[in-house]
Amino acid sequence: MKILLFIDNPSQDSLYTFWAKALRKLGHEVIYFEQMPVLYAQPWLAKSNILRKICQWGLREKHLWGIRQIWPIKIAAPLIIGAQNKMNKKFIETARTLKPQLIIVLKGLGIYPKTLLNIKLVTDSVIVNFNGDDPHNLFSSNQNVIDSLAVYDHVFTWSKMLVKRLTDDGATRVHYLPFAADADVYKGCENPTAEERKMYGSDIVFVGTGDPERKSELESLSDLDLGIWGPYWDRNCKKSHLMARLRGGRIDVNTMAKVYRSSKVVLNLMREQNFSSHNMKTFEIPSIGAFMLAPRTSEHADFFEEGKDIACYGSAHELREKAIYFIAHDAERAAMAKSAHEKTLRYHTYIQRMTELLRLIALEQPPRA
Repeated sequence: MKILLFIDNPSQDSLYTFWAKALRKLGHEVIYFEQMPVLYAQPWLAKSNILRKICQWGLREKHLWGIRQIWPIKIAAPLIIGAQNKMNKKFIETARTLKPQLIIVLKGLGIYPKTLLNIKLVTDSVIVNFNGDDPHNLFSSNQNVIDSLAVYDHVFTWSKMLVKRLTDDGATRVHYLPFAADADVYKGCENPTAEERKMYGSDIVFVGTGDPERKSELESLSDLDLGIWGPYWDRNCKKSHLMARLRGGRIDVNTMAKVYRSSKVVLNLMREQNFSSHNMKTFEIPSIGAFMLAPRTSEHADFFEEGKDIACYGSAHELREKAIYFIAHDAERAAMAKSAHEKTLRYHTYIQRMTELLRLIALEQPPRA
């Protein structure tokens, strides 16, 4: 099958590379359509990093009125819209030329509903959407995303709680499709040496972007041997004891694997949109072979058995209590990490998720009128 994969931002390369790799392993041809390079190809954007950043964020809305009310974006809005129009035209032309059997849109900030309708007029492609965020979270979404839901043949979501809301928004076929792990990614990562374990390791570790919610949870652990890695923590922790726990900024996959494998307890701290669900770390951490301490949610309970595969908490007090307990219980921690690792690779890989996605499309796709 020929599959056209629309990518919002190719610099955020984890999810789309995992999907594409899995689909190719299943024998399908996957062709990328990358939104940002097409937008950036406009002459007025070619040599300006600042304008490119304005264009990227001009597609989003941070709050009810949108960041287009910020004067640089407001001034550049006609140029952004012009570039976006050209990108939509290019997307239609690409679909018409390639005639893929399946088009997968990951998020789709810049796609107009009428673009999807035009593609349906010139191809027989099945068009589906997957959004790794909550489309109602205006920090990472916009009205294009919401208005297009009714046009897609299928909409897939990582959250059970979003299924009904997306249906209420007009999507006709909404499917639950959890995140997963790429079984190969961490096999190629080198295990840390004894020296690297000292460099990267800590009793408790969190790797991820800094934000106020995560800061609040970590503050209950600030007197312990805690390591924090990831961007934006310095700006969130200026007046916090956590400043002393910052170990580094953004890190690559190989370094992250060394950090996880060198540490005893790896935290999975949820963002607000994931509080009742799960996130990519749900499978990322056990796929590396690390021990995970995560929020107690119904979806985590679907994937793993608490006390056998992973440890869970429901409050800051329980988070601290569980962290201290498992720091001191090496054998129990290792057995749980091994069990979760095996379960992840057996049931929760992107090969299995893409197989399910294609099965649901084949099962429920009606003939095009």
